[in-house]
Amino acid sequence: MPWNSRNVGTTWAIDDQGIDQVGCVHTSQGLEFDYVGIIVGKDLQYNNASKKYFTVWDNYKDAKGKQGLLKNPEELNKLVRQIYFVRRSLR
Repeated sequence: MPWNSRNVGTTWAIDDQGIDQVGCVHTSQGLEFDYVGIIVGKDLQYNNASKKYFTVWDNYKDAKGKQGLLKNPEELNKLVRQIYFVRRSLR
């Protein structure tokens, strides 16, 4: 599926032409949907033994975002988990 297609632009989620598109968390924030699916990249992983999520430094590609966090994996993990965070609204 097209990813934030330039044919529709940032209104992909509310434009009729955007029905068959996929958007990133940044262009989805602040919008309301009946259903969402989240594709989690290789940056956020789960350890079955410890039952915890962890972040792989090399797999997180935002150089500016991870700047200064190489020796602080807990903070990097917190940052990445906040990026993926989706709150379910109770109706």
